[in-house]
Amino acid sequence: MQTNAIPNAPAVLVLGANGRLGAAAVQAFAAAGWRVLAQARRTPAALPSGATHMALDVADTAALAAAAAGARVVVHGLNPLYTRWAAEALPLMRHGLALAQRLDASFMLPGNVYNFGASMPTRLDEHTPQRPTTRKGRIRVQMEDELRAAAQRGQRCVVIRAGDFFGSGTGSWMDLVIAKSLHQGKLVYPGPLDRPHAWAYLPDLARAFVAVASRARSGR
Repeated sequence: MQTNAIPNAPAVLVLGANGRLGAAAVQAFAAAGWRVLAQARRTPAALPSGATHMALDVADTAALAAAAAGARVVVHGLNPLYTRWAAEALPLMRHGLALAQRLDASFMLPGNVYNFGASMPTRLDEHTPQRPTTRKGRIRVQMEDELRAAAQRGQRCVVIRAGDFFGSGTGSWMDLVIAKSLHQGKLVYPGPLDRPHAWAYLPDLARAFVAVASRARSGR
């Protein structure tokens, strides 16, 4: 276990610290002065000062909660492979939520736009009806419904919704498709050019998580 803890700093548990969002969250929270507990099976390549690697499995809720005692925020950066998403996404979120409940911590989930389906309007807000048209969209709605139910029971839950992720490593539409052939002078866009599309640069999204977590700590 690698430790660079900052004494008396607020603590955050980042689940899936080797994923693209998880890695960005580790960096953003550490840069903001938080004590970061970075959960991942493998030691992250570059832990910043103030971060501690935790190799415990997320399914071992009791052990991980004991090791992360004092964490006031849980960031759910776990995202299974798309081929296993239908089977694993919801159980993984339930493990993360159970950890937050054991820790009496806020639970933060990165949301997306799958919930709204193919007929979604150009502009989304909190009143836009969720009408998923794909299996992944229906699972996303179920995930958020479970968080809503937990919040009604007193659990602090936050969903920060964003468009397609890019940055913080590889594996997105941006680098796999759009920018793949830029060195050959070719840009490939996987859809109509005249339709708006939302993108989320992961370092910026991670800083949004920090800002929301900090507001929650201060009671604002």
